[in-house]
Amino acid sequence: MFKTENLIKIVKFGVYLAMLTPLIYIPQTIFGAVFGKMIYFQIVIELTLPFFLYLFIFHKGLRPKLDWLTKIILLFFVAFFLSSLLGVDWDRSFWGYPSRMRGIFSLLHCLALYFYIITCFKEEKDKKNLLLFVVFVGLAVAVWGIIERLNPEFSIDRVAEKGSTGHRIISTTGNPIFLAGYMIFICFLSLCYFLKYKDYTRWVGLIVCALSILIIFFTGTRGALLGLGAGVFALLFYLFILSAKKQKIIIFGVTSAIIALIIMVFVLDIGILKKNKYWDFSRITDISLTNADGSTSGRLMLWQTALTVSKEKPVLGWGLENFDYGFDRFYNPQFLRNGVNETFADRAHNWFLDWLVMGGIVGLLFYLLIFIYLGAKLFKKENCTKTNAALIGLFAGFLGHSFFAVDSPSVTLMLFFSLAVCYLIFNRNQELGIRNQELGNQKGWFVVLIIPVLFSVYFYNIKPLYAGIDFINFKHTNNLEEKKDFAEKFLDDKLIYIDHFRLHFANEIFFQAGESENAEYIKWGYDKAIQGMEEASKGHPDDFSYLHTLGNLYLRKGEIFSDSEYYNQAVGAYKKALELSPKRQATMFQLSTGYLFSGQTGEAVKLLEEAVFLDDKIGQSHWRLGVALLADGKKQEAYNSFKNSIKLSFFGKIENEMKRTANLCIEYEDYKCAAILYKELNANPETADFYVLLSEAYTEIGDYGGANDCMTRAVELGD
Repeated sequence: MFKTENLIKIVKFGVYLAMLTPLIYIPQTIFGAVFGKMIYFQIVIELTLPFFLYLFIFHKGLRPKLDWLTKIILLFFVAFFLSSLLGVDWDRSFWGYPSRMRGIFSLLHCLALYFYIITCFKEEKDKKNLLLFVVFVGLAVAVWGIIERLNPEFSIDRVAEKGSTGHRIISTTGNPIFLAGYMIFICFLSLCYFLKYKDYTRWVGLIVCALSILIIFFTGTRGALLGLGAGVFALLFYLFILSAKKQKIIIFGVTSAIIALIIMVFVLDIGILKKNKYWDFSRITDISLTNADGSTSGRLMLWQTALTVSKEKPVLGWGLENFDYGFDRFYNPQFLRNGVNETFADRAHNWFLDWLVMGGIVGLLFYLLIFIYLGAKLFKKENCTKTNAALIGLFAGFLGHSFFAVDSPSVTLMLFFSLAVCYLIFNRNQELGIRNQELGNQKGWFVVLIIPVLFSVYFYNIKPLYAGIDFINFKHTNNLEEKKDFAEKFLDDKLIYIDHFRLHFANEIFFQAGESENAEYIKWGYDKAIQGMEEASKGHPDDFSYLHTLGNLYLRKGEIFSDSEYYNQAVGAYKKALELSPKRQATMFQLSTGYLFSGQTGEAVKLLEEAVFLDDKIGQSHWRLGVALLADGKKQEAYNSFKNSIKLSFFGKIENEMKRTANLCIEYEDYKCAAILYKELNANPETADFYVLLSEAYTEIGDYGGANDCMTRAVELGD
């Protein structure tokens, strides 16, 4: 077992298992396509680690050359280690969190994969077999995507709308953006395999390349399509430089044809090319900065916010995985225009801005330096080959895509794999060296190496994985005693992601516990959730989300148990949350509710006037202000505020509030607004006089069918 050749085989086997990660999906645990995927990857890397270290330490001849690419990558890690150490939340930076899994701990596993590959895959046959294996994994992911396209119910996402040609496939990745980014790597690596090897297996590369392009289109991811275009043009440019005159004419012709197709789709807007019964690419083609949809305008605001955040800590940044701390502090009130979901962000949807915010200028420079070095090396004479054109396309495509995307496990994994491929190309004259040396006299060291690895596998991987499984079981069981048992398991104080599980538990209690009729369970749930959020807030005093959630819990508990003391505690939590995110209207809304419940109507009015001032284009701000003004006895001002809300197409969400507002509108003889509100409610008072007035209102707004129906109903009631 301790022969050099055996150790190398074990490390290679570990690499092959690790490269299966994009296919892994564990639905039984939380964030199965991200958390489950990375837990699998980390376990494989860690179980391989003692064999690699044993080989690395006791067989110096196998150690890879520390070239400039590797040095820059290591400096990148040093930069982000320092950034995180000096950042706002070291614990978050090191461990990350389950929905992203890109803390220092996870990235170190990717770095380990890089070293495994550059150490043990130096021979040509090993490189070929590994690359072909990766291509086949990509093929499997693509086939899953094709099946999902043909039958959307096959999707692992049970929430998204299914059944149309516009369905955005996700395959095993959990998100269209994640799948598109992964497929960019598969596309160009498959092409690289096709160009490099001349046996019959090369055609697999060409087929997978074509299929991956189709998958990118079916994801409906605009940034990925732009990235793919950047990659294709970079590849053609590289080939143009390398080619003879006749080949340059062909390349020029292909480039011209692609440009013509782009013009037909984007400029001339030829409908059949972007939408027909077989596909719908209108989401990709209908891009406008002057008339941006919610997604586009939200991204642009997010980028502006990220730039503002970066100026606060320009050199070393906020620390890895701490983007949301800066986002909360410099929150732009206009985010609410696109819905409450847009008011929370842990990424800039732009890798470069993410690195700038989290690692500062230093971190971003080392990140960019990796690609600058790659470009310089690939354009050197000894590396200028048609095979490497695919790598130029790959990195251009990835950088183009990452300008509009968030990171994901599969993409991060493929990035480090591709960097290792480049290392092997730049250092292709290295050989594995001595093979069958017996290292048995150092067996004692193997025990020393494997004990901490087994500790890490259990406490940092298996235990969190089972906590995620317990959380899913907690969500789906209807047995209240089982719910308690599962919660006690995943709310283990020693769990590395304990505060994130506390947050998920708190949200589940907030949204679901009220549905239970068991008062004892409700009290247990709220007490447990509040305790968890208080502990999380102590451990992360600058985290807005914990305090906001704590306020929600106190507010809801006060409603359920009719205890004003809980309202006061909710007010305290919301005030602290607003100190961390002063312009967050969602928190202002909740705090104003706490004020109203505790009889502080004046404070509620003052706070909501500030919310309106922050952005008077948010209908909900006007509505909430109207509710507070009405509670304060200011009917005329309340009516004006409600009217502003209705003009902005916000009609309230609580039935009693909507009815009360409709009656207020009738009191001020504004039957048009009353008609709109009752139409939204689909509920009208059963009086003939009201239906006569409502008929007039419908006539005024041009709804003659509604007017006729109301008059008919008035006649019926009059009889």
